[in-house]
Amino acid sequence: MSRNYYRFGDVVLVNIPWIERGTGRPLSKVRPAVVVSRDHLNEQGRYIVLPISSRPAKGDEIPVPEWEAAGLAKPSKMQIQPFILYDVQAKIGVMHPAALLAAYRCLLGYL
Repeated sequence: MSRNYYRFGDVVLVNIPWIERGTGRPLSKVRPAVVVSRDHLNEQGRYIVLPISSRPAKGDEIPVPEWEAAGLAKPSKMQIQPFILYDVQAKIGVMHPAALLAAYRCLLGYL
């Protein structure tokens, strides 16, 4: 396939949907995420991503080592709450292999 696509481990900017507490209003925010899906899905322009945040999260999270190399502005964590997305805006870096392995192991615990 000649079309470019993002790959497993790429850190990208995506539009993450969420629901506003209290009002239930659907909102979205551009934030970093790591692509955890494989090429056969990515080639179709569909991606499974894990959001990345510098704020404390509830639930499982994986610290991002070498966060600067991943294109992040400050120390951050991957949140183990996958989304399937079609609208990936840009690549900003690549996730450290040790963090990808930790996220993969955590995801396997849910399968």
